[in-house]
Amino acid sequence: MSDQEHKSEQMSLIEELMSDIDHKPLHPQNKLILYNRYVLSKISWHLTAAPLSKTW
Repeated sequence: MSDQEHKSEQMSLIEELMSDIDHKPLHPQNKLILYNRYVLSKISWHLTAAPLSKTW
């Protein structure tokens, strides 16, 4: 995959997960916990396994 493909896949995944969490009737502090534990774990693979440029 190219940098652009990784970026578009990453951004669509982040937008989808964040909108799902935003629409849930949770306290903001609980939403932060979900972001921290769920969203970051989902995107970590792309950030560690893909050879992305530093100025991405």
